[in-house]
Amino acid sequence: MQMTPGTSLLWNQGQDRYTCVITIVRKPVRKGARAMLGYAATYSKPRTTAEWMKELREGEEP
Repeated sequence: MQMTPGTSLLWNQGQDRYTCVITIVRKPVRKGARAMLGYAATYSKPRTTAEWMKELREGEEP
């Protein structure tokens, strides 16, 4: 596994007091419906209320 900015690390003191063991903390894999939480947000940008209302009103008849 490659380290990237934001990677969580676990630091433990080794057998003697001169060594340190560093372990990459992996995020748990979510399964089922919970795995979809937040998925759509990665592909859309936030919109203002005015933008939402404009889109909703485009299909209305005058």
